[in-house]
Amino acid sequence: MLSAILFAATVTRVVDLSAATGQQPRGALMQASDGNFYGTTSTGGDDGAGCVSGCGGTVFKLTPLGQLTVLHTFDRGIASEPFWNGKTPRGGLVEGPDGWLYGTTYEGSAVHPIYGTVYKLSKAGQFQKIHDFCPATPCPDGANPEGSLAVGGDGWLYGTTTAPIIAPRIFRIRTDGTYQVIANFINLGFGTPANGVIRGSDGAFYGVTSHVIYKVTSAGAVTELHRFGTPAVEGSSGYGPLVEASDGNLYGTTLQGGANGQGTLFRISKSGTFQKIHDISGAAEGLYPQGVIQASDGNLWGMTSNAAPASTGGDVYAVNTAGTYQQSVVMTNDAGKGSVSRLIQAGDGRLYGTAVQAGPSSNGTVFVVDAGLGPPTPGEAGEIGNSQMIVTGYVKATGDVTVSYGASCSATDHHIVYGPLSGVATYAYTGQACNLGATGTATFNPGAVNSFWVIVGNTPTLEGSYGRGVGGAERPQQIGLPGCAYVQTLGSSCP
Repeated sequence: MLSAILFAATVTRVVDLSAATGQQPRGALMQASDGNFYGTTSTGGDDGAGCVSGCGGTVFKLTPLGQLTVLHTFDRGIASEPFWNGKTPRGGLVEGPDGWLYGTTYEGSAVHPIYGTVYKLSKAGQFQKIHDFCPATPCPDGANPEGSLAVGGDGWLYGTTTAPIIAPRIFRIRTDGTYQVIANFINLGFGTPANGVIRGSDGAFYGVTSHVIYKVTSAGAVTELHRFGTPAVEGSSGYGPLVEASDGNLYGTTLQGGANGQGTLFRISKSGTFQKIHDISGAAEGLYPQGVIQASDGNLWGMTSNAAPASTGGDVYAVNTAGTYQQSVVMTNDAGKGSVSRLIQAGDGRLYGTAVQAGPSSNGTVFVVDAGLGPPTPGEAGEIGNSQMIVTGYVKATGDVTVSYGASCSATDHHIVYGPLSGVATYAYTGQACNLGATGTATFNPGAVNSFWVIVGNTPTLEGSYGRGVGGAERPQQIGLPGCAYVQTLGSSCP
């Protein structure tokens, strides 16, 4: 049996949550384009009118320096209209193509207080509910969404519901609230979707349920990629979200099963070739794996909600894409007990997570893991579906740079300018690759002397500057957007 290897990492509580700020954060954090972190709590909050013990969760902003601000509290409203704007968010947030933050609540709504909502929120805290789930029996819209939304290449946001239990829905919604159910699982025997879907580099969406791994197109065509077999062999109780790694495969976890009965890690291709790559060991990684990410070192990093022995708060662990255990660190109850979402890697290279039961009062925490990792490749702190253009390849020998991008292109976004590193501050661009098309990948070559390039995402006035310095090493970030050295204005100068 493997034993946990304590490595040179530190786990630090960034903030302790409270009844007033909201408690029990069940969704992952996200780092938005302004460099701040945003997250949700599933209970608690204070609307200023005495609902400290009666509010239904919050949305908060956390600066990189650890200052927390509550942007919105899901309160009861008037007595005859309880929680019309939603209650109990169980997923994180996603930044839409318009720069607003989008999320769902598991409960609440103007129709019935148990169905759930979709909402949008500005980074300054302006709140707007844009959809109420389940307007009539038997819930044609679905109900009780969990997990974060995913932004499609068409600008719609995609997600899943956990109800009706016999036919959970896959839905999409526009930023203006236009809502469509594109598929359901009736008579498919898929089980309950776990934590929404992710958008793959091929433009399709991928998710996992308690029984299967599936693919769905934006038109609603559902394909069963793999059905979990013998629990002791493949694991059981699939748990999302999945993640697409640099090798193009999808990786995920099961909560149970495997050789040790404590969960597994698996790999699956987009065509459905499945392989269990690792059996979770309570002694090494803890219990109940909560999904993985691929960090800047190429390894898959995950965390568990409980450790063995149970007196500790879980583990943060790393395995490589072949499934070989690399290292782990045990979290204390105060730091990370009850982590039920996945980690994120921020622009500074550190890993951030949330815990439901941690902290001195067991209200939950946000914590950071400093494992000495370098910054992610520019853009990789978010997913392709989050309207970002992501550097997916760099060939030092030739200078070729490959990017993948998700949101629709227009005259002033999703293009590239490049030039010598010495010309960054003066905008001395010498080449341009413009209007790359709707979605997909593109490769460009800035030339041997042009170590600097700028990638423009789905925001017409802001661009992030990235590049390689002497010897091909990635240029460290300076000031500005996450992973970006400068904030610049390009406007429509790219013809």
